[in-house]
Amino acid sequence: MPTTQTLQTAISIGRSRFKSMGEQIGWFVMHLGVVYMTAKYCVWWLGNILDFHAQSVGGRMQFVLSHLFLLCVLLGVVGGLAGSRLRQKAALYVWIVPAIFLAARLAVFFPGPLFEHQIGPAIRYYFGGHFQLSAFNTYRDLAKGGLGREVLRGADQLAATAPFYVSAAYSLSAWLGVRAGLYVPGGPNKELTHMTPQLPVRP
Repeated sequence: MPTTQTLQTAISIGRSRFKSMGEQIGWFVMHLGVVYMTAKYCVWWLGNILDFHAQSVGGRMQFVLSHLFLLCVLLGVVGGLAGSRLRQKAALYVWIVPAIFLAARLAVFFPGPLFEHQIGPAIRYYFGGHFQLSAFNTYRDLAKGGLGREVLRGADQLAATAPFYVSAAYSLSAWLGVRAGLYVPGGPNKELTHMTPQLPVRP
């Protein structure tokens, strides 16, 4: 029969694990929020800075959408390296939610081609980078030009593909950052270090 001390120890361990799990969920939500905010706002911001000479709405949209992969990866790497200083294991798995969301969009939007093993149209829609929007100066011109589907394709890529790009780069760079020994000055959190034994800390 377990003693009172044994029960108290078991309860204490259970509370500690529950608290640790809650903290990890909180950190995961935080990292996921950073990923989606980056994909929604920072991609456009960086694209407009790099394409500062663009004079039309269509030109700015075309530059961002045509270079979506590079912009997202660049921002994801920067964010992941910065996040790696916190040494949070949750950052390593933040790509899972955007990947599931993107896979669901692929399956729902193109049910026929996917089930017939003709995934090409879906891949081109969500990953293709060829856009022709530079000739239009305003959003009204885009609508009049009959490019509604092209604009919709860009919007879908920003909503589903961009977060996946950012999150994949974010998680990978966070892992590499920890392996490289990046951490908060003063030393990493011992509890988090214990939770990530596969990511050794340099002395």
